[in-house]
Amino acid sequence: MSAIISVTQHALSTVAENTQVQAQNAAIMAANSTDVNATVNRIAETIGTLNSPREDGEKNTLKSINIEQANMDVRLSQAELIVYDGELSSVNIKLQGVRSELVTAKQAALLAEEAKTQIKTSINADGNAEFVTHSGIKIVTDTNKGGDQTWIYNPAGEQIMHIHGDPHVNMLKDADGNNGDDFHFGDDSTLKFEDGTELTFNTTENGKDTGIFYTTGIYVKAGNNVMHTGEATSGGARRADIAKVDAKSYSQNGSTAKGAVTMGLKGDGQILMQTGNQWNEIKDESWDGYLENKTFAGQEGAAVDFKPTEFADLGALRSEILALQDKESGHVNSIAALTSQRSAAEGNLTAANSAYENFNAMEDSEFVDNDESRFKIEQKDLSLNQRANALGLFLSDSPLVTPGDFSNLGITEGNMLNDRVQSDRMQRQNNITYQTGTFEGSGLNELSDNNTSTNNLVNSLKSLVDSGGFEASSLQNDAANAAIVATAPAATTKSAPTTATVTDAAATPAIAATANAETPAATDTEDETRRTAAG
Repeated sequence: MSAIISVTQHALSTVAENTQVQAQNAAIMAANSTDVNATVNRIAETIGTLNSPREDGEKNTLKSINIEQANMDVRLSQAELIVYDGELSSVNIKLQGVRSELVTAKQAALLAEEAKTQIKTSINADGNAEFVTHSGIKIVTDTNKGGDQTWIYNPAGEQIMHIHGDPHVNMLKDADGNNGDDFHFGDDSTLKFEDGTELTFNTTENGKDTGIFYTTGIYVKAGNNVMHTGEATSGGARRADIAKVDAKSYSQNGSTAKGAVTMGLKGDGQILMQTGNQWNEIKDESWDGYLENKTFAGQEGAAVDFKPTEFADLGALRSEILALQDKESGHVNSIAALTSQRSAAEGNLTAANSAYENFNAMEDSEFVDNDESRFKIEQKDLSLNQRANALGLFLSDSPLVTPGDFSNLGITEGNMLNDRVQSDRMQRQNNITYQTGTFEGSGLNELSDNNTSTNNLVNSLKSLVDSGGFEASSLQNDAANAAIVATAPAATTKSAPTTATVTDAAATPAIAATANAETPAATDTEDETRRTAAG
């Protein structure tokens, strides 16, 4: 059809041009008695007829259909922009929430808990092993070089406890002021400090079933951080240095039947013993008194409120941080994808507005009715149909749309998916037939009906978008960003970009591992997401 019209138009245009030339030749005009103006007008009317809708009873025109499509494209693009901007804002708000929890709460808690597990170690000038807890309590022992003595100093540097021999306990700052041995203990016993650190004495019995023990090594434990020096097992070689040992393999091996006890040391130097869930003062007992039963039976004094600092489960805390970092990564990836979709929607809207203005400004005679024009209309409708169904599928999974509102549309996800696939197939088939010269365009009424079908879907989606929480999410995000900018230091404030973007992630310094502390988890990266509303 297009080839015939083209040839006819060319022929008529040639006749018109020839007639214009003839108009300049008065002799020929007079001889033929020809009305040149009437001839030109008649040819123009014929060209107009060729460019007008076919005489097949169709009520639509190429202009009306193109305007209808452009208008539909404008409204679809508006809906896309509102949806993707709102979803982008929603995800950005979630991202900031995750980062606030991650940095402000969890990572700060992890740093604080890791600090509590710190144990500083050294070998002093006398060759003795030294341990300093996070609160400043110092433990010194000579068990690393064959001795049996351990000294405890408070953070002020004052000696408050001396353990020696088989083992005698001398509380240098106790209330009785006798400055002598206050009591004794037997098998592996543990001393808990108020800062939560535990000192466990590894002992070796002097002979079989004597109930008399000597300290041959010690373990200092803070959380899951365990440091050791001296003998690890009875009769084993003594460690001269200080080493970190596996917390899972560390345990008290002592037996309460052999004079073992769990002691508590308050910050003021008061010594306690644990009886079940209760803490009591330890009554002084002579060496002869201890030898009578080699237990702590009857040494419980007055009950004392003693609550050593507890250590958090750093493994669980790190798992929570990893989970938040996974959420953060997911939100960052979503923002990148939504930013691209939002940008595409902006481009679609700009192009649709331009097309709408151009089509309205054109005269009917400027729309050429041929296979090419009808091919473009049909392909455009299929493209709009795919976009509309894609938007519908997106809305069906959006948290900003209630399932009830979506179901009220009477459109299922399966229908939209099938329509989208079918439109894609038809579009590709049309490309093949058009390129091979076998394309048969639909009638104008049919093209208009197709537009109407797609338009109905667009209208339904637009109403769903208007009732959803997309614009509210955008406004909330704008307000949050404005608050961030308002409180940011002037020197570091940056002008916001015109579209939602994710800046390059800048890695923050990793949490520094303290000496002899539990290994910290890796930190997350700090990358800031900013957006502004489209103009």
